[in-house]
Amino acid sequence: MKIGLLTTFSAMVEHYSLTGVVLDQAKMIHHAGHQPVLLAMENFEWDACPDWLEVRAGMPIFTKIDYQTIEDVTTDHKGVAERTAAWLMFSCGDLPVILTHDILHTGWNLPINMAVHRAAARMETYWLHWVHSIPGNGKRDYWKLPVNGKLVYPN
Repeated sequence: MKIGLLTTFSAMVEHYSLTGVVLDQAKMIHHAGHQPVLLAMENFEWDACPDWLEVRAGMPIFTKIDYQTIEDVTTDHKGVAERTAAWLMFSCGDLPVILTHDILHTGWNLPINMAVHRAAARMETYWLHWVHSIPGNGKRDYWKLPVNGKLVYPN
């Protein structure tokens, strides 16, 4: 079975703890006899990518803004959400499971959060949303679980 790992990575930076988590998950998926598929930004680079890891780099590049509310999302970022949702539906329909990383609760990934909501409503995919970071200052209006999704808190 192919299993997706959705990130907003443009590179695999060794000193960033989240890349280590994603790489460990990919290794576990591979060692269990499944095919890990890394879903990343369209400018993703990784010279040391193992040959057993499929990379689908197609998520639109965008400037990150730490949004506090969904009402503040710019027109440009709404377009990023639409393009990302289309990319997910077109490129990831063969993935029965996708693990996301820091997509749902972080304001700087809100356009991708919006894309996941749109795509999840139209795909027959099960989504496991890894929560590594939750910003403070109260609950955000975009903290909603997409269709066919479950939250995972590894901490």
